[in-house]
Amino acid sequence: MAMMFPENPELVNTSEKLVYEKLVDLPDSWHIYSNMQQHITLYENVSRGEIDFILTHPHLGIVLIEVKGYGIFYENNTWLRTDSDEGGRSFTKKIKSPYKQVEQARGNMLDFLHQNEDYFKQVIKSGSDWRKLSIHTFVAFPYLPNFENLGMESEENNTITQTDLDNISKYFHNHIPNTKFGELNGMQDLFREVVTPTVNTAPMRGLTKNIEQQIIASTQEQSVVLNAVLESNSKIFVNGPAGSGKTVLAVEAAKAAVKNNQKVLFLCYNQKLSRFLKSLFKEIPTIEVFSLFAFFSEIDINLKDVGTTNLSPKKAAPIIAKLMDDNFDKFQIDFDVLIIDEAQDFSPLFWPTFELLFENKKWYLFADKRQAITHDDWKLPSLQNQNWLTFPLTKYLRSTKEISEKVLNVYEDDYISTSISGYDPEFLEIADNNWSEALDKLRSVLHKLLEDEKYHPKQIQILIPHSRYKEEVEQAKYSPNKKIGAIKDINIESIYKFKGLESEVVVMVVPNISSLESETTSDIKSLMYVGMSRATALLTIIGDKEVKELANWNS
Repeated sequence: MAMMFPENPELVNTSEKLVYEKLVDLPDSWHIYSNMQQHITLYENVSRGEIDFILTHPHLGIVLIEVKGYGIFYENNTWLRTDSDEGGRSFTKKIKSPYKQVEQARGNMLDFLHQNEDYFKQVIKSGSDWRKLSIHTFVAFPYLPNFENLGMESEENNTITQTDLDNISKYFHNHIPNTKFGELNGMQDLFREVVTPTVNTAPMRGLTKNIEQQIIASTQEQSVVLNAVLESNSKIFVNGPAGSGKTVLAVEAAKAAVKNNQKVLFLCYNQKLSRFLKSLFKEIPTIEVFSLFAFFSEIDINLKDVGTTNLSPKKAAPIIAKLMDDNFDKFQIDFDVLIIDEAQDFSPLFWPTFELLFENKKWYLFADKRQAITHDDWKLPSLQNQNWLTFPLTKYLRSTKEISEKVLNVYEDDYISTSISGYDPEFLEIADNNWSEALDKLRSVLHKLLEDEKYHPKQIQILIPHSRYKEEVEQAKYSPNKKIGAIKDINIESIYKFKGLESEVVVMVVPNISSLESETTSDIKSLMYVGMSRATALLTIIGDKEVKELANWNS
């Protein structure tokens, strides 16, 4: 029986379940990784897709399997998927070739191995060794009785049918050359060691998955409401606490507009958030995503070159507002719908020009004034002869019940927390309220997470109050011969720059109240609230008694 990672994957797709049941019967020389975002890229903040099964064998190498079930078919040189609209009417949609998809996964696998070259170098010592690493790709059709022509890309040696699955071991023996992979002694075990730190945290990943499903379920109902008003001239405003699914709903609104043959301009302030959103919409050309900085770069203006570099967002706002006004005619607004996520980051000074630029466009604004760290004067744009149609969100959904309750306690908000239970958040109180003691605590926390509990660094987000403290954290000792910043793939970021994003594990380092203060922050409580709300499954805060009181921790 093959070794499975994780041992009991949560497979919701019937096709994948059928393939899984056959793979389990392979000999124990096979290691099988299933039910995860493409593991060869899962250590990135944004996955480049997913692969259904990754297999390793000591002599045959690495096998990638993409599973396709009912509703996927090949016709007229095109891959199609049968789908249905909200009225239950069936239609077909063009999709990417599964053979191209699995070949892309092969390229990602090579990237993964090279990214971890230092770890694998104890067995992969030369270029010739890399060439011995056989990576085989297959597309499995568990409902296809026998092989049939599925286009030029399909062959019997890369297509697994129902008949093949009945004796998958024989199929692999016939279609995978017996390479010298086994000469790289220990390669299969090393692969497991690199991959399983995250697989071993399956309970936490399960929590995150359940939370994501709850967010999707909660926003589907609201998406129906939004679709109902797509044809109206109303301006839509969605407000709710951090973690209430505003970004998820913004994404759904954009997709709904595209279904109505409308072009979408999707804006946000945070450049990291814009990169994440771009990755979501990369295959939808009628949705264009820009951060505010990228929006200006479209008209050849670099905001860093106009005197805003060292200014707080609030002080930079008048300069940016004037630039918008002065360059009004240069903006090409070839869109039907404007969506602004994290709209509380946009200064009210921008609204007059936005109102002129998008005068006859459909608007969706998503905001949480609790997160208006830099613009305490934030308000909705004024409208002429029109009212905002407001949708309040009342559920905190991003995190476990225990984390969401702590986040909502910061302002004593009466929102509904998620029902998914998890681990209790931890506040590590320091007595001397200085960075030295806080970094000692951070070192201990990281040792526990990385050495004892075997998390991968990319699962952990260290949040600091402001960027000016980043070097101090990076230079702190993790071990006698290694600094925290030298831990491969460790994530260290200021709270503000991580707005709109999330991480399974968040460690906030806030030694004292003064560390939260800066000329860019109008509300330090808001900064705490934003930082705490980035965690989905595990939250640890390091700080003194005053920080604990600011977070209303014991409420």
